[in-house]
Amino acid sequence: MKQQWRYLYVGDIIKVEEEEFFPADLIVFSCSNENGMCYIETASLDGEKNLKPKVAPKEAMPFFNSTTETVRLTGTVRCDLPNPMLYQFDGLMTIFGDKKISLNQKNLLLRGAKLKNTSWVIGIVVYSGVDTKIMRNAEASREKTSNVEKTVNRCILAILGIQIFLCALCAVAGLIWAIINLDGIERHIVYLSQTYGNGKQAVLFFFSYFLLLNTMIPISLVISLEVIKVVQSYFVKKDKDLFFNGRYANVSTSSIIEELGQVDYVFSDKTGTLTCNRMEFKLCVIGNRLYGEKDILKPKTPEGGRSSRRRPTFTDEKAGVDYTFEDKTLDQDLAEATSPKLQLKVTGVPNYAIQSQSELIREFLKCLSLCHDCVLQKESDGSLNYQVSL
Repeated sequence: MKQQWRYLYVGDIIKVEEEEFFPADLIVFSCSNENGMCYIETASLDGEKNLKPKVAPKEAMPFFNSTTETVRLTGTVRCDLPNPMLYQFDGLMTIFGDKKISLNQKNLLLRGAKLKNTSWVIGIVVYSGVDTKIMRNAEASREKTSNVEKTVNRCILAILGIQIFLCALCAVAGLIWAIINLDGIERHIVYLSQTYGNGKQAVLFFFSYFLLLNTMIPISLVISLEVIKVVQSYFVKKDKDLFFNGRYANVSTSSIIEELGQVDYVFSDKTGTLTCNRMEFKLCVIGNRLYGEKDILKPKTPEGGRSSRRRPTFTDEKAGVDYTFEDKTLDQDLAEATSPKLQLKVTGVPNYAIQSQSELIREFLKCLSLCHDCVLQKESDGSLNYQVSL
């Protein structure tokens, strides 16, 4: 039975399947892997795309498996109070009153993380709702206001203060004039007579002058600024210099659009901050040959874009990832009949030499898939050295 995260409570036992996000902080009990190892992606927490291993306690794994439908457990879990420390957790779980299991951060599945390379996991909720670590780290959103808007607001408040001062001054002056000049003649001149007392008359004088002086506040200025921002956002959306990868720039809000012209420097702690952690495999050099989408090396066209456009070759619907690498030359070189002959020795592996381009391509792709770190270094004698870090 599927359940929404807001209906989860501490102590509930839930099952999460692959590519799903964890709805609460869980202690992993069991998973589909026989060794009790599961993997999570914490890109939404710390921006890291690499998978982090989590392990289920060996003492708890026998209670759950793929065929288990109903499990009855009696026990307690003692752990730290809710805190924002993502990589700190200590606890003690007691099952059936005598079996004690020590818990640490290797057993904790964080809310907001995604389950990867594991079909399913079963865990018990230890923190839920606002007590989860991701919610403890969440900060209240700040209202974004541009410097121009702040200056306009300060000026309007200053004008309002001046207007109130002038209205109060005029009200006092009017009351003094009425007391001095209307005494004795109000019986003969009806339109100058005072209907109310001095206190009420002063209030009426104040609001009368407030209506007369209301044009001092530039209400139309605020409306004009908003119209200008909307027009500027339209030009940003249609700017060809901001066109890339088949898409124009998207303006999510126009409240701080005038700040773009005041940006001098952009600081970033890593490339993922600016690339949204989305990298695409476009080109690779294997031996002396270049494979991939070579059109991206061409200069930009006068229209502002490149001559090529993004063409997905394979889509992983479950993971939501599009793969765009395709090269017919690579397919031809993989065939032994057309593959050029080579004679390359692999450093650190005795009695092993790469005989053909096809074998070199397979070795390159194998290293790339295993460690994601394959460095090509050219020596002083012209030979090529492949350095692989596992």
